[in-house]
Amino acid sequence: MFQGRKKGLNPKIKLRFEATNPGQYSAPYHSHRFAEELFMIISGSLTLRTPNGLDIVSSGDLVFFEMGDSGAHQFYNHTSEPCTYLDIRSFCRIDICDYPDSGKILIAPSNEIFKKEDQAKYFEGETDVKKKMG
Repeated sequence: MFQGRKKGLNPKIKLRFEATNPGQYSAPYHSHRFAEELFMIISGSLTLRTPNGLDIVSSGDLVFFEMGDSGAHQFYNHTSEPCTYLDIRSFCRIDICDYPDSGKILIAPSNEIFKKEDQAKYFEGETDVKKKMG
């Protein structure tokens, strides 16, 4: 179930019961660098967006998302009824989510959000180091 697990991450499993109301998105389109997710649709129906396009998932369906860009996903409730589902995910204390539509990244569990374009070089801003070292 956890293909592509990186050695030493020691993932745990987290379970969350979720509901997405009519006309609502589950989250922005995103992928996880250090988590895999398995969704079990309990009731209702959703439009699923992945790198392969759009699909409809309904009660009884299981949908798996691997780590990385190929596991990017987003749900939209296109119906007039709430959709409930179980989100089963691997968790290894920290994750980074990439949001390709907006160019953001999120660091979890602290939920810090940054624009990817604001990346800095490793030693950028490190001035007068010799003075600080004595």
